Amino acid sequence: REAAESTRRVRKLMRKRMEREGY
Repeated sequence: REAAESTRRVRKLMRKRMEREGY
């Protein structure tokens, strides 16, 4: 489903954001 791809994309983005925020 497209939802799976969307979640994967969001997960990658969240990882980058977490690294940038230093979480």
